[in-house]
Amino acid sequence: MNQTVRVRQTRPTGAGAAGQGPAPQKRWGEQIHAPQRILTQEHPKNMTPTASSTLSRIHELLASHRYSVSESGDSVLSIMEVDSGLTIQAVLQGEILFLSLTCATVPAEKITPEIMRKMLASDNGISTSHFQLYEGAGGVTVTLNNFCKLQELGADDEDDILSCVGFLMADAVHARDLIGQDIQ
Repeated sequence: MNQTVRVRQTRPTGAGAAGQGPAPQKRWGEQIHAPQRILTQEHPKNMTPTASSTLSRIHELLASHRYSVSESGDSVLSIMEVDSGLTIQAVLQGEILFLSLTCATVPAEKITPEIMRKMLASDNGISTSHFQLYEGAGGVTVTLNNFCKLQELGADDEDDILSCVGFLMADAVHARDLIGQDIQ
């Protein structure tokens, strides 16, 4: 039976939305607890129990490596590195695990052409992740993103997941040094 799964990509809303005044600026990497605006994309999926067990195994793997992990929706995990407090949202879509870390939400005018050049430069030191900007009523949310393709969830996949999460955390620290002062 072919089912349709809605893949969620979230953007912060809430404070700063129309009529609610300006959004408070977030500290670098601060988890956003405001309601989320959901963008959906249709994706056919055949094996709901398999996806559920894969997500559970990813949850267990990360929890066993000093990450605080919670399920925050269908096929969505919230992963917090306990020492730094940095939080990643992970979405499992088929065999792909998409990872996204919110760096900051700032007024749109803070994202200047100079800042964008720094984010896009090939020599900016962020080699494994990529920046994305999401514009909303509360300003522009700057995220770092990465992904990994899962195969049989064996030792190689476990290493890929841990590496991907670790690289994203390291890139977030480097991104803070690269643009943090410019956008705060």
